[in-house]
Amino acid sequence: MEKLLMWLIELLREIRGRRGKNEKDLQYLCAHLVVSLERYVDSCAAVVGDDGLCCGQPDKDGYHVAQVDQPKLGVDPYNQELKLLPTPIMHALVQFPRDIEIANAKIDGASEHATPPEYEEAFEERQYQYAKLGLEAQELASELRTLAAMSPREFGEWSIIEYIKGQMAGIEEYRIRRAEANSKLWESLRETSTGGE
Repeated sequence: MEKLLMWLIELLREIRGRRGKNEKDLQYLCAHLVVSLERYVDSCAAVVGDDGLCCGQPDKDGYHVAQVDQPKLGVDPYNQELKLLPTPIMHALVQFPRDIEIANAKIDGASEHATPPEYEEAFEERQYQYAKLGLEAQELASELRTLAAMSPREFGEWSIIEYIKGQMAGIEEYRIRRAEANSKLWESLRETSTGGE
């Protein structure tokens, strides 16, 4: 009986030790993921502010050209340590590179039909998609901070998140106004073609 009791005590110590190690491993993983995601958010904000002008000027040929490189995500979705995370967060991190691919496909589609030399439609879509991705990355970083009992990200007087949200709202408002103007244009064209009937 004494041997069984000693064995159970040793087993409990081992389990407690593993639990403590797993908790530290989780906190370490979360810290690395938070830094990578927040770097990505910062890079997305730079894209959101990129209108294709360098110091307010187009290139030498009069074209708008991207001034900010496409952000690179420093998170490996194949990292086996992601299994330490709760399933919804793990899934969101594994899915995030796919979200980036979808956003880039939308940007590419807009770029194919954009009008030179400003390529307004392409820059608008690029800004909008990276605003969405930046906010998604920040949400993930916030969830990871909460999971690891880390303090929230501090922004000081100027919040990069509020900047991204403001730019995104501006694009959405512009799109609504453009859709309304297009609707009025088509309506007037229909009236003209039918002779005002």
